[in-house]
Amino acid sequence: MTDTEFARLQAVNQNGAFFTARSFVREFPEGEGPGRLIFVTSIFAERGVEGLAAYTAVKSGVIGLSTALSQELAARGFTSNCIATGWMDWTPGRGPDEIGANLLMRFIPMRRFGRADELGALAVLLASEAAGYISGQVFHVDGGVSQHL
Repeated sequence: MTDTEFARLQAVNQNGAFFTARSFVREFPEGEGPGRLIFVTSIFAERGVEGLAAYTAVKSGVIGLSTALSQELAARGFTSNCIATGWMDWTPGRGPDEIGANLLMRFIPMRRFGRADELGALAVLLASEAAGYISGQVFHVDGGVSQHL
C-alpha cells in the first residue's frame, strides 16, 4: 500500500468518523435530550487478517474514537457505539453468492452474506431510548464470522 492509498483510507474512515462526530456534537443543542453516535466499522478492526493491516489500523481507530466518546460525552446524555460488519451483500470483491462457487463462504457460519436490513434493525435500536444505557460497545453483525476466525 502506498502512502497515498493509506492516507485516503485513513481520511475516509478515521478522519471521516472524527469530523462527523465532532460536527454532530457541536451542532447538537445542549440540554436537547440524549444524543446517539453510531459508527459502522468492520470485524477486521478487531481481528487481524493477512493483507489487511492498514484497513485494520484505521477501522480500529474508529472503535477507539467511539469508546473514548462514550466516556467524554456521557454526562451530556450521549451514547456512542459501533456496529462491526462482516461480509455483507454490498462488500466489494466478495464474489458470487452461491456456497459452492465462493470459498469465502467457508468462513461464514451462516453460509450467506449479510443484508442492510439486518444492520438497520440494530442501528434503530441503538438510536432509540431503549438503548439509553448502552454505550461504548461494539456489536458484530457478521453471521458468526468473528467467532469462527
